[in-house]
Amino acid sequence: ATSAITIYKGKEFKEWNGHALITSLKDKSLRKLIFSNLSNVKEEIIFKNKIGRIRDFKVDKEGNIFLINDRKNAELWKLTR
Repeated sequence: ATSAITIYKGKEFKEWNGHALITSLKDKSLRKLIFSNLSNVKEEIIFKNKIGRIRDFKVDKEGNIFLINDRKNAELWKLTR
């Protein structure tokens, strides 16, 4: 159950530029997809079961990643190294 997707562009995680970031409600994860070509896609789980069900996320101008979960009193998280 994908909840949000974007192609990353930024300075904070510059090695991720051009990679797709995807959140999943079902398994409570943030994943990164790396496309070498249409027949070669690699998937990496950034984290899973850390902050609950991820409802949405945004990447700011600097490349910082902010996530919000769907708990009753929703929490805002910032991804850091």
